[in-house]
Amino acid sequence: MKHRLWNSIICDAKKIALLMTLMLISACTSPLWWHDPNRGFIYRGWSVNVADQATVMRECAAATTVLGCVVPSTMTAFSVNNPYVLAHECHHIEAIMNNQGTSGERAKDIILTLLGFNDLMTVATILFPAPNNCGDGTMAEWTGGKTNVTQANYRNMQVLPTIEEWNRLHPEKAMLR
Repeated sequence: MKHRLWNSIICDAKKIALLMTLMLISACTSPLWWHDPNRGFIYRGWSVNVADQATVMRECAAATTVLGCVVPSTMTAFSVNNPYVLAHECHHIEAIMNNQGTSGERAKDIILTLLGFNDLMTVATILFPAPNNCGDGTMAEWTGGKTNVTQANYRNMQVLPTIEEWNRLHPEKAMLR
């Protein structure tokens, strides 16, 4: 009887060790943690940055672990490399730009977090990287230090050319650096 009990305990310990190893490997290789540090886009005039967890925590000035945030005072957003988290932050931007304010969004965040929905959706999409846009209203994207304007105008907003682009397009009105 004792022999079976010890075999069962050893077997369970091996299963737990295997699961913990698998969780550690998946956490280290998850898109939440790997990232392109020069990746992001402009959405409805907001600078949206897809970054690593440490950058998100620093930029969001969060006391607890967060996966993304929007900062209305600077019109910036940060998200880890996860499609659900990015879509969540894009939704916050849409609500703010549609004059719905931030209090309703905070209340939704609290409810979805308490119900575990945010965690469930983040885990369900953990293997997929975040897209390079939020859909209609994405004006430009950048990666690897290069900017690509996808839609120069959106409503009353416009992506202005860099000085180099302006000088190349309008040599007769060239600006000095």
